[in-house]
Amino acid sequence: FGVVSQRIMSRSTTMKSKLELKLECRKLPNLDTLSKSDPQVKLEMRRKKGEWQHVGQTEVIKDCLNPKFSTPIVVDYYFEELQELRFTIIDVDANNKFDLIGTVECKIGEIVGAPGSTLLAKIVQKHKAKSYLVVIAEEVEQEGKKDVFFAIRGQGLDKKDLFGKSDPFLEISHPAATGDSWTLVHRTEVIKKTLDPKWKPFDLPMHRLNRGKMDTKLKFDVYDWNASGKADFIGSFIATLDELQKKDQWLLINPKKQKSSRYKNSGTLHIAVKITPAYSFLDYVMGGCEINLMIAIDFTGSNGKPTDPKSLHYVKPGKLNDYESVISSVGSILLSYDSGMKVTLLFFY
Repeated sequence: FGVVSQRIMSRSTTMKSKLELKLECRKLPNLDTLSKSDPQVKLEMRRKKGEWQHVGQTEVIKDCLNPKFSTPIVVDYYFEELQELRFTIIDVDANNKFDLIGTVECKIGEIVGAPGSTLLAKIVQKHKAKSYLVVIAEEVEQEGKKDVFFAIRGQGLDKKDLFGKSDPFLEISHPAATGDSWTLVHRTEVIKKTLDPKWKPFDLPMHRLNRGKMDTKLKFDVYDWNASGKADFIGSFIATLDELQKKDQWLLINPKKQKSSRYKNSGTLHIAVKITPAYSFLDYVMGGCEINLMIAIDFTGSNGKPTDPKSLHYVKPGKLNDYESVISSVGSILLSYDSGMKVTLLFFY
C-alpha cells in the first residue's frame, strides 16, 4: 500500500480570498509649518453602482514623510470581478481636521499581479513633491486551510450476499454540532463483488472533515450495497486524524456480532493519509503564475455587415457592440495579471 507520495485526484481552487494590504508612503510633502506631516491612508472601493465605499484606514503616524503603516487593511478579493480601489493620503491635524495630500487609484488585480504582489504607484497631488504609495498584498491565512488526502483499501470484509461477495462502500462522518449524532462528510463509490475493496483516492478540505481540529473524532462505516437501496452494515471504527497519521490498520467492528465468543472482527481497513496545503487561486498568482489573454473574432458573413444594426459587428459611434463590450470587460480584468500587457488577436472569415 505504501506511503502516498503524490496526489492523483484533482482539486478545485477557490476564487475568493481575503487580502491584507500593507501600506507605505515615500517622499510625502510637508504640509505642517512647525513640524512634519502626520499621514494616514484611507481606502475606498468602487461598488457596482459607481459610488465609492469606505473599506478601512491605517493608523496616523506622527511627524513622518516616509511612513510604514503597521495597520493593514483587509479586503475581499474576487478574481472574476473588476475591483477598483482608491487610496486617499491625508495629513491629520487637530480637532479631526485634515489636509489632502493626494490619491492613488488602481485595481486589486494590478496589486496582486505586480512582482512580489507589491505595487509602487505615484500619488496624484497638487503639490510639487514626487510622492509614492507602496501597496503590498498578502493573503490572509485561514485556520484549517488544508486538505486531507485519503487512500483506503479493505481486506477480509464480511461476506453479506447469499450468492456472491459483498459490494462494499465507505462513509466518513464527524460529530454533529449537537454532539449526539454524526454528520456525513464523504461517501465512496461502490466496489462490486469483492471482500478486498480498493476505493479511489480522494481528498477533503480539513475544515469540512474535522473543522480544522486534529483531535475531532471521525467515524468510518463500511456497508454492503444492495439494489433495494437498503445497505447492510459490515463494521465501523472511530479515530481522530491525529491517530490516523500514526496508525494505518484499523479493525472493523460490528457491535451486534460481538456477543459471539468466536467473533473477532468484520475485516480490516488500511488507510494512508496525507495533509497538504489547500492552494487558492491567489496562491498560484502570487507564486508567479501568469494569465495571458488571446482573443479570436468571428468575421464571417453570417454575423452581418458592420452597417447593419442587427449585426454583432455593428459600429455605432459612442457605443460598444457585443464583441467590443465582451473584450473590454474580460480584458480589463485579465490584463492586470499579464506582465507583458500584450494581447494576441486572431480573426477568421
